Amino acid sequence: MANIITAHIGSTSIKVCEISHSAKATVIHRAFKLKTPEGVIEDGKILDMERLSAFMNAEFTKHAITAKEITFILSSSKIAVKEVYTPVLKAAKLKEMIKVNASDYFPVDIEDYIITEKIISQAVMESGEKQLRVNVLAAPKDMVEAYYDLAEKLGLAVKNIEHHSNATVSLLKKQIGEETSVVIHVHDDSTTVNVFKSNILELQRTVPYGKNVVIQALMEERGMDEDEAEALCLKERMIHKSFDGDEVTEALRYLINSIVRVVDYYTSRNSDSPVEKAYLTGESVNMLGLEELFANEFDFSVMQIMSFEGVAIGPDLILEPRYVSLFISCTGAVLEPVNFKPEKATGAGRKDKSMQYLLIGAAASLVLGAALVAVPAIQNMSVKSDIEDMSEKIEAIKAVEIVVDEYYDSKDILDDVKGFVDISSNANDYLLDFLYALEKGQPSDVSIRSMSVQSGQVSITATTSTKQTIAKLITQLKGMPGVTGVYVASTTESKDEYGVVTSAFSIVCRFGSKIEQYLIPEPEETENPKEGEVE
Repeated sequence: MANIITAHIGSTSIKVCEISHSAKATVIHRAFKLKTPEGVIEDGKILDMERLSAFMNAEFTKHAITAKEITFILSSSKIAVKEVYTPVLKAAKLKEMIKVNASDYFPVDIEDYIITEKIISQAVMESGEKQLRVNVLAAPKDMVEAYYDLAEKLGLAVKNIEHHSNATVSLLKKQIGEETSVVIHVHDDSTTVNVFKSNILELQRTVPYGKNVVIQALMEERGMDEDEAEALCLKERMIHKSFDGDEVTEALRYLINSIVRVVDYYTSRNSDSPVEKAYLTGESVNMLGLEELFANEFDFSVMQIMSFEGVAIGPDLILEPRYVSLFISCTGAVLEPVNFKPEKATGAGRKDKSMQYLLIGAAASLVLGAALVAVPAIQNMSVKSDIEDMSEKIEAIKAVEIVVDEYYDSKDILDDVKGFVDISSNANDYLLDFLYALEKGQPSDVSIRSMSVQSGQVSITATTSTKQTIAKLITQLKGMPGVTGVYVASTTESKDEYGVVTSAFSIVCRFGSKIEQYLIPEPEETENPKEGEVE
């Protein structure tokens, strides 16, 4: 089988492979990573076609690329993905159903998008009915067509236009076991967290932190440029085993916390199948020490994927097996691509004639049809009038579809946000409000000696001159909205050599999220002081 070029063009880097693929194996013959020229692409959209095509042509010549077909891998926030459930249908019927219902899935003008789909798995609903779990993807038409124009300038035919998450999952699911596991794929500027169960993708989330947080931290700490920082990550272990205050290691804290939240979100909804193992792929192979840091922060084992099942390195390519991880989307793109394909696709300077033939056939059909319907024309006019009336009524209420679509999309987003809030919220989040309320209502002769707080439960040790003051403090605490379970744990009374009586006591209570009227007020804005005045 002829070789295929796969290219993932990102804002910071371009990854290219030349691959041959068969049922037995996928062989990588060439693989290289380039720094993307500044200003040629942004969020998947090609901004400067001439500079990008000239750059890639030169690099393809330099690396002796000979294949005549190319698959582009797209990654863009403008590509929408929606998971839906459908009846069990054959491929052609499923595609037709998705196309008809596309406007229900995405609150956009469907005419401006190319729709495709990918079956994830077959599910059995609570009613016992079997349904398909399907990812429906929508990519801007002008974005996809630009890659066909790029292929033409490269003198290549387009094989497929693939989505990066599908390419990644297509390869990853062949590398892991049946146990529930999370695959953490680190990109330059983001990280994709994939949760698999029995080799089926159950959850996928992208968090906005990637390898570049480490590169940026090294550049600031060492005063070096980007290339030097990346080279340093390859040869020295710049990431410590735990968060010990080191600035480079600390740069990864937000990434790890985000991954933990995704895993907790999944576990909260699937308590019967908790995550047992984590795999690291992608740019993580360039960051020595990341595996150890993750292993210390997670409650399950973490490992790098060091070799890829079903993937071989060609005899002319010097590439360690673990570095296939850098080209995982390029490698997976030849397995089960979703393929965004516009109606008028061009490649290698050759126009697709299929549309032209279709139009000729349609014209001939119209002529024949006109002859066949000449006799019942009068009856058809009546039916046509009814159809037009009905169409007008439909058009009058069509705007409601947009509102409904927006409602369901917003509801999905809200449900996700609520889920994250539920697993990440803690009563301690309201500690500052509680302290402000306590300070506001605390009797003046109460002196607080110590305070401990754990998950919203607070223990206060204090002293005062009279037991009446203790009673006043208790009353004050019980009157605070959101404060419950107030009781005195202990009290003792002592008298000094001058006869002064001191009552020492400890109080226990709980606080929650309803201390609204005690919330700390925003600082008032003041005018700038006049010259000579002290602010």
